[in-house]
Order: sequence, then structure tokens, then C-alpha cells
Amino acid sequence: MQQPDQVDEWFVPQLIGDLIVSGKRLSTGQCYSYKLPPMLNGKMELDNFEPTDLLVHCSMFGQVGRKIQHLPEGTKIDGFTTVNDD
Repeated sequence: MQQPDQVDEWFVPQLIGDLIVSGKRLSTGQCYSYKLPPMLNGKMELDNFEPTDLLVHCSMFGQVGRKIQHLPEGTKIDGFTTVNDD
């Protein structure tokens, strides 16, 4: 890891522990994913996370990121749809 001083900020180990204790356990091929990501004003709260297939997570947030990357900060987004990358 090139920036070990960022581990707690980027990976939030306490949040992961809290998710596990709350019963939100991962299966093989899953990650904790935002229901509403921070880039769309989602919060870093237990209720905003759910176990999600890793490929679904990457596809969805990749699509969202590509769509909003050139919007000015603070742009209001009323909703979005996703498409299957297949």
C-alpha cells in the first residue's frame, strides 16, 4: 500500500465491524456497497450499506461515475437508471 496513513479513512474498519455485528455478512464474491453512494449524497451509515455482488457494484458505480464526472460540484441529481453492461 502506497499510502498506509489513509487506511482508516478509505477502508473504515470500524464500519465494517459494525456491519458484521449488525448481521450484514458477505458471501463469496460480494462487497459492502452503498444503497445511495456519497457521490449522490449518500451517507456513511450502516443503513446505507448492503452486501452486493462485486461485479454489480463495480458496474453500477462505474456507470454513475462516468455520468457525473464532468458535472459541477453541487449539481442536483433527481434520479438515475442503470443498464446491463453485457
